[in-house]
Amino acid sequence: MNCLEQQINTTLFVRNNRGIQLTPEGEKLYIRVTAAMTQLMAAEEELADSASLSHGSISIGASETALNIFLLDKLKAFHMVNPGIRLKIYNHSMPEAVDAVKNGLVDFAVV
Repeated sequence: MNCLEQQINTTLFVRNNRGIQLTPEGEKLYIRVTAAMTQLMAAEEELADSASLSHGSISIGASETALNIFLLDKLKAFHMVNPGIRLKIYNHSMPEAVDAVKNGLVDFAVV
């Protein structure tokens, strides 16, 4: 803290034998730092959430046959494990599903 006080050329604490107390300048800095730390912690939590699949969305293009024979059971199991992920299913023919992936309209396709 002494280094910080020297760097900004301001006394942040009043030190005595009973402890320390913030100066008015220290109070101002504390308010700003608290706001910044709140934002940093929220950003870290948001990044951790996105990495852990706790929320978000996945867009899937699927042919009707693939959806009925294969995908529905897999999606049900996935949704049970990851309830915060929103699944968007688009019914496409095989060529439409491939085009949707190429054009970035869906994350992946099952045909």
